[in-house]
Amino acid sequence: QMVVEKIDLVTLFKPLCAKFHIPIANSKGWSSILQRAEYCRRFAAAEERGLKCVLLYCGDHDPDGLRISETLRKNLHDVSAVHWSDGTDGYDPSDLEIKRFGLSREFIDANKLTWIDNLITGSGQNLASPQHKNYRLPYLQEYLRTVGERKCEANSVVVIPKMGRQMCLKAIQGYLGPDAEDRFDAKRDAVKDKFEELLDRTGAGDHIREAIEALKAEE
Repeated sequence: QMVVEKIDLVTLFKPLCAKFHIPIANSKGWSSILQRAEYCRRFAAAEERGLKCVLLYCGDHDPDGLRISETLRKNLHDVSAVHWSDGTDGYDPSDLEIKRFGLSREFIDANKLTWIDNLITGSGQNLASPQHKNYRLPYLQEYLRTVGERKCEANSVVVIPKMGRQMCLKAIQGYLGPDAEDRFDAKRDAVKDKFEELLDRTGAGDHIREAIEALKAEE
């Protein structure tokens, strides 16, 4: 599963995600219990098949964006004890790997992306203000010391779409490997061949082809 901070990144990354059959969503939806439930069901089903689940996240480069994995895991833990009406139990995300990828200081500077000279949050609060409740927390002090009173929005990468998609591809290939697309194609071809063989062996192929031709003639 891939989750991104800005809706612009859904548009940018969606073709790549579609190629590798990776669902992608905007993180604003994490406030929705139904959306979290959908992720949980998908992760639970995959783990039952013995698969390792990974949640890839691409977000802002700011104090909270850099520690987002804690927030995402908590959001899933919040619904872990839910027992759904269809009899499905909740999902325990303890084994879920959450990986933030994307904007780093090096990537921002190397690609001349725009730094915004403040740490104003979406709710209008200033993280750099001593009056902010989190001001003295270690993560925020470390950010102010190493990065300063500035941030970079995740969707700044849309001005360099080629580099943005390459960044996304690198994150995906870090788990699936550089030959993933070829492996998927080979598996799909093998299944297609078996299906064609089954149709020929049972004689169903002729009927299906006749039905297809009949539908085409009606168009």
